[in-house]
Amino acid sequence: IHLFYGAILGNEEIRLRLVKRYSEFEELIAKKISERTSTMSAEFLTWLILTTSDGLYIQKLLANPGIDVQNFIETGTKLIEKMENGKPLL
Repeated sequence: IHLFYGAILGNEEIRLRLVKRYSEFEELIAKKISERTSTMSAEFLTWLILTTSDGLYIQKLLANPGIDVQNFIETGTKLIEKMENGKPLL
């Protein structure tokens, strides 16, 4: 978290390192997703995963009682599986 804070406050070196790291993660995850499905946009799903992971990590660090992180992940996984199989989401 302190690295993100430094980047937000203007530390350009840290910001560039974080952006590069995200780019590397995005490339790897998108490649794996595109190997498994063509039904959904690999780029969109990748950024959905990365940004959701960031948010869930922060909520877990905050010990937010308003969200059950494990249940959220399990529910999200089931929804994505349904989307892949062309089933209604709810």
